[in-house]
Amino acid sequence: MPPLLSSIAVATSRAYGFTSGDSPIPLTADFLVIAGGGSGGTWGPGGGGGGGGYRTSSGTSGGGASAESALSLFKLTSYTVTVGAGGGAGSSGSNSVFSTITSTGGGRGAGNNTTPVASATGGSGGGGSGEGGGTGAGSGTANQGYGGGTGRASSGTRAGGGGGGASAAGVSPSDVNGGAGGAGVSSSITGSSVERAGGGGGGSQGGTPELQQAVVAQDEMMRLRPQLLEPLTLAVEVVEVVVRAQQAALAWSSLKCPIP
Repeated sequence: MPPLLSSIAVATSRAYGFTSGDSPIPLTADFLVIAGGGSGGTWGPGGGGGGGGYRTSSGTSGGGASAESALSLFKLTSYTVTVGAGGGAGSSGSNSVFSTITSTGGGRGAGNNTTPVASATGGSGGGGSGEGGGTGAGSGTANQGYGGGTGRASSGTRAGGGGGGASAAGVSPSDVNGGAGGAGVSSSITGSSVERAGGGGGGSQGGTPELQQAVVAQDEMMRLRPQLLEPLTLAVEVVEVVVRAQQAALAWSSLKCPIP
């Protein structure tokens, strides 16, 4: 029978992850690492911000990728953990890190009419703008997320594209309403199903499609107003000439045939 102290030492080393031969025992750990999302475009019809990059070993990863391999971690070992922040106005999100896994921050949406800012590539890409910054959308990062939707810059129907999400691209608008952000990915790694890393919706110029059509029609009427009024003015002038001729005829008639 080995000495009591020796038995205690062996049990203690095993509790800290070591075998009797001093070889560390790895722990298999699932992970879900999501980066900070990008900001939306800082203008009315600006693009939506892209969702943060999504990487996991438990379920589907972003961009339609399969689950990654779980990590092998060891006790009494330090690992880098960084929680990426969301992007401030006109900025992309920050990266998130856990050990060897890095998820890329979401791309910013295009916008700002004063100092135009283009959309950016990210974990998921930012949406394009309807005015200021260009209509082009940012791309997503492979195995992390999808790209954003393009903006719409047609007269009277300016709208931003939606930011990309972990499981779907941002939507490109077809009218004055901004495009929807791409959907995130649902995961039950914490016990219950939660959808994460969706993209932001695109901005709108304001109003409904019907109102915007009315605005466009009004602008067209104002543009054509001189041409529309010209025939009307001519008609009024003709009527005035006819009235004056009738008045002159009556005056002449009264002179030749005075009323007794």
